[in-house]
Parts: sequence; C-alpha cells; structure tokens
Amino acid sequence: MIGQIRRLVMEPDAVDSDTARRLTRWAEGAGVEVTVDDGRPRSAPQGGRVPDVVGIDRSKRSLRLTRHVGAPLRPCTGRTDSLLCCNLRVVTQVVGCPLDCSYCILQQYQNSGEIVVRVDPREILDGVAAELAREPRRLLRVCTGQVADSLALEPEVGFAAAAVERFASLQNGVLELKTKTDRVDHLLQLAHGGRTIISWSLNPADVVDREEHGSAPLSARLAAARRAVDAGFMVAFHLDPMVTEDGEPAPHLELLELLAGAVSPARVAYLSLGTVRFHPAMRRMIAGRFARSRSVLAELLPDVDGKLRLLSPVRVSLYRQVAARARALFPDVFLYLCMEPPRVWRQALDLSCADRGAVELLLARSLHARFGLAPCDPRPAAYPE
Repeated sequence: MIGQIRRLVMEPDAVDSDTARRLTRWAEGAGVEVTVDDGRPRSAPQGGRVPDVVGIDRSKRSLRLTRHVGAPLRPCTGRTDSLLCCNLRVVTQVVGCPLDCSYCILQQYQNSGEIVVRVDPREILDGVAAELAREPRRLLRVCTGQVADSLALEPEVGFAAAAVERFASLQNGVLELKTKTDRVDHLLQLAHGGRTIISWSLNPADVVDREEHGSAPLSARLAAARRAVDAGFMVAFHLDPMVTEDGEPAPHLELLELLAGAVSPARVAYLSLGTVRFHPAMRRMIAGRFARSRSVLAELLPDVDGKLRLLSPVRVSLYRQVAARARALFPDVFLYLCMEPPRVWRQALDLSCADRGAVELLLARSLHARFGLAPCDPRPAAYPE
C-alpha cells in the first residue's frame, strides 16, 4: 500500500495545503523522495489504449499532489444505457491505486506515471454538500472507491476521516468507503452519525492470494469488518468480481458462510454480485503481467458493452445460486448486480427494473426501512433516471 510509494511529486498550487504538509512529513520519515513539479509536460491517459507494463508498475510507486478541477461528484464509470446501474455517485479524490489486482480495469487507464491525489478535501466536500442540497428529498450514495481504493493510502492522505465527519451532518447522503484493505482503525472513534458504510470487495482466500496483490488477506478483511460493526458502522460487501473459470459457485457459497459468521446481518447495508469483465485488449496484458492469474482462463466473450465476460447463461446460473444462498443468510439485505443488463437481472434475481432510477429507489427504500437513512419516505418522483 502506501509503503511502496517511493516518490512524492507536488504541483506548485498544491504545495501550500494541509494534505501536502502531512504527506511531506510522512515522506521525510519514510525516506521517500519529495519534489515540486518543474512544469514539464506529462504523459496523459490514452483513452482506450492499453499502457505499457513499465508505465503501470511505475505509476503505483509515485504520488502526484494536485488541486481538484471539475465537478465534485460524477456518475458511476460503469453507467451506460445498456446496463442497469444503482446510480452510485463517485468522488475522484484519488485516481489510481497502489494495489495490483490482476483483473483490475485501471490497468487500462493508469498510465500517467503517478497516482493522483487531490489535496483540497474541504473544497471537495463543500462541493459534495452543495450537490446533495440540490436534491433534498433524494438519498444519494457517494463512494470514493471506484477509481481508487478508498483506504489504501489512508490515514496518510487524510481524506477518509474528513469525509466521514462531514457526511455525519448530511441528512440526504450516505458515504461508502470501499476497500480491499483492513485499514479501518483510524476511523473507528470518529463521530460518523450512522451515515458511513465501510464496504469490502471479497473473493475466496485462494483468489485473494493469487489475484489481488498487495491487498489484505480475506481473514484480515473480515476481522476489520467486525471491528467496524463493533464501532457502530454499517458495512457492505461486494462479491465482485467473482473470479471463476467455469462458473462453479461452491467457493463463493463458502465465502458467504464465512461472511455470515463474521458480521451480524443486521449491520450489512447491501450486497452486490459481479463477474470479471474487461476490454479485449486487456487479456494479453493480464497474461503478461500476472503469470499465475486464472482470471483470463475462462471462456470470455464480448457482451453488450463490448467488455469480455463469462457467457450469459453461465453468469445467470452462478448469480442465481449465489443469490439464493445470500438471501437465506442475509434475508433483509438488498442484493443487486453490478454492470449487468436488465435481462440478466430478470433471469438471475427475478427482479425487473425499468431503469437505474428504479434500482436506486429500491436501494433507498431498503436503507430507509432498515436504517432510517433517507430524508423522507423514498418515492419515485425523487428518483428519476
């Protein structure tokens, strides 16, 4: 995680910030090189082109501190007209990840040479609060962990704690910190107001060891989830992507049993399911970077969004079996699919939703009924697509 960072680069307008001062102190204590940007042009992400292996490896060892530019909240990167989405909103305070999961789609984009950290948390969170205020009757889920791991660079970066404390006072928002680490202890004493969900992406232990390099072991993630629950946090879990060569559900069914034994279902906000998907050009990169990876060995074909996935009947069968066990173990927990078309939702979950607004409404109703999180009783008019 942050221990592998060997270089800290600050853009001039980011130097005089609390984040820069905190990370500079950390870097000096850790023997990490600290430089101020000299203004020379940097390479930029190349859209759909796959960067070279050296560029990816280098990008995971360097932090670039910059000021935030643009909207504070963005829609989920998986949001397309062909797929049903839960309408998650995303804060891109960090772009890039020091973890190195074999299947991660960030490999296709993380070629700027550094992990980018925006140093102005107060301004970002002010912007988020202003966005939420525009829709006061709508419960908005906000996640920091889509183009980064929410906790891999914490507490050194310091954004997660600031976000937890700010969301405690936002009556129509809920913060999700999504991670594959166990770095929760710096959050446990914070006044979170019941408005932060700490979530984990999970796979069976052998998949974690083989595919999710630099992440915390499964046992450590489950132990961290227990600590979070004991501190009064809600938790959530994403069995996504389920790495499987043949759609065999047994390892994931066993994982659900472990999960049910680790945390009380009453504190689980939601569960999601998904399978491996990536652009065709990534198959060769994964095979080249990760000789032991089995994430590319399954029969994967392009689906409606052009990404490679398991065949639809295989996915449906896998989802149905895992969903049945999840519903038995977590009967009151909202269960949804990530980045799947409506027909797969119908076939796998027996759930028909007209659009992403309908999915968001169902999730808001579940969170409000169980935890009282919505500002008012969720109704369709407040949740347009």
